[in-house]
Amino acid sequence: MNFFTANLSASLMVKTEAPRIRKVADVLRTPNKRILLFANSGFQDLLLYTDVEAYRQVYEQVQRTRGEMPPELVFTDHHFTDVIEERAIILQEWLTFRDQVARNCPRLKGRGFMYFSEESLASLAISWYARADFDDVIHKEFNIRLRWIIESGLGDKFLEDVSPGGGGGGDCWLRLSDKADMEHRVLDFSDLRPIFLLHLVLSCSAILAFVAEAYRATKCRASSTSMRSAR
Repeated sequence: MNFFTANLSASLMVKTEAPRIRKVADVLRTPNKRILLFANSGFQDLLLYTDVEAYRQVYEQVQRTRGEMPPELVFTDHHFTDVIEERAIILQEWLTFRDQVARNCPRLKGRGFMYFSEESLASLAISWYARADFDDVIHKEFNIRLRWIIESGLGDKFLEDVSPGGGGGGDCWLRLSDKADMEHRVLDFSDLRPIFLLHLVLSCSAILAFVAEAYRATKCRASSTSMRSAR
């Protein structure tokens, strides 16, 4: 009884964190997990025309699980639920994904966390192109002003203006260095289901043992009565 009480207390206070997907190899180890991807996007071309075998396998899994779809169909409550319940993952760049997590966080809060993997498939560089005869002085002034914009924090201010939580994902975002601490989340029935199932199994076992003992005792008494009658 003491052991069961200790186990019950631990189950109420601790929620085990699910294994995280950190690298491409972790994705490929779950071949039935759905990978959601923007159709006709740069990521699709990257996976389709790559020379990296692991990337080709990722795209095969995208096709096999029918994960290609228009952007407006990717970030839905149904798909976020699939991600939280480990049935799907979303292949997306960090700015868009964090923005969408922040926008959907009021519906997701308390159900789980979103995070990025450690390994990135590729870095899509954004560059400025100019004519070869472009004036060097103007080019230099452009670069100076771009650095001013970055160092002044206007980029972060822009994210705060256009994205809930400044594009940070709100309370539903989890960094890789963080632990999914569920201490402040209200436990629901699904968290306590194993305890109730264990209680049901133990109760059924106790009832079966009681019935067996009662049957055995009744049979022994009947046998003793028959023997006395025979004498």
